Amino acid sequence: MKKHPLLLWILYSSVLCFLFGTLFHFLYQWFPSLIFQVLFPINESIWEHMKLCFYPVILLWLLPQHKIPFFASLTWSKEQRINGMTISAVISMLITFFGYYGLRYGFAIESLPTDLLLYFFSLVLGQYHGVLITKSKRAAEYSQCAIYILIIIAVLFMLFSLSPLALPAFISPVTH
Repeated sequence: MKKHPLLLWILYSSVLCFLFGTLFHFLYQWFPSLIFQVLFPINESIWEHMKLCFYPVILLWLLPQHKIPFFASLTWSKEQRINGMTISAVISMLITFFGYYGLRYGFAIESLPTDLLLYFFSLVLGQYHGVLITKSKRAAEYSQCAIYILIIIAVLFMLFSLSPLALPAFISPVTH
């Protein structure tokens, strides 16, 4: 049977991101502090839960993959990894955001198992598209823009975690 390292990367990395995200979901509850407030969800709003798509993906793509036996066969340049992590994080966040609202308000589906499936599905699709972008021969041209996108998203998470807007995406459905 032929091995498909990119397909396995997508699957394994999605599972790792899912596990990181599951852990990250509870860190602020366990260790309430300003730094954790900025990095991890502080309530059940969709905005806060998009952090679970962003930070685990960034962490995974930044891990020294040459030290992880399975991932050592993947040789991506720094630029390819930056582009891959950016696309993966953005796609995962968009699918989570629109999938949540589509299921909740379009189909009146609201359940924890559905939310978890949507989360995993968004990670898989994000990782898939992240891998696709690593194949680009023009990675160096876009990596600086990708870094700016990551910085802007991180700053927005910080800003709106400390001072959320009065919009539905920022309001926790559990408390309202």
